[in-house]
Amino acid sequence: MRVLISLSPAKERVEIHNQLQQLPRIISVDSRVREPFTKLRDIIEHYEPLASCRVRHYVLEIILQMLSPSSNRQISYDLQKAMITLTETIQATPEKRWTNKDLADQVGVSESHFYRLFHLMHGQSPANYMDRVRIELACQILIQKEISVTTVAMDLGYKTSQHFATVFKKYMGLSPSQWRR
Repeated sequence: MRVLISLSPAKERVEIHNQLQQLPRIISVDSRVREPFTKLRDIIEHYEPLASCRVRHYVLEIILQMLSPSSNRQISYDLQKAMITLTETIQATPEKRWTNKDLADQVGVSESHFYRLFHLMHGQSPANYMDRVRIELACQILIQKEISVTTVAMDLGYKTSQHFATVFKKYMGLSPSQWRR
């Protein structure tokens, strides 16, 4: 039995925004995305009746395919559930320095299999994912509190504030101090 959940358009936008924030800057997509991009380009280059409706349709199709890669369907339900639980654990303890072996052991698979699964599900390596989680938390802390950048770095498990600043700039495009201002 399927259950259909209806969200308001505002809640849908917020949910899509939140999920897009979890994606890496560069993601691999399969050939399913090429067709909507081609149709989108054609609509933009040549005016068509109902162009705005078609643009919204193809943009939404592209976003949904990015958020639901077909590779997740190749992973068993139990393994997907274990991986989701693991990512929740990573998000709950961003300061912890996990190794791929630690993470693989929690899921019950080999390191190489874990890395492949993680990359299939998240489109990025576990290390990049953990850095992204830490940087997102750092942004929240830097906005809300007058804590030094060094303290934020140490609280999030970085060994030096310089390394933290380098990683922060990689993801945010600015140093933590510039971003705070």
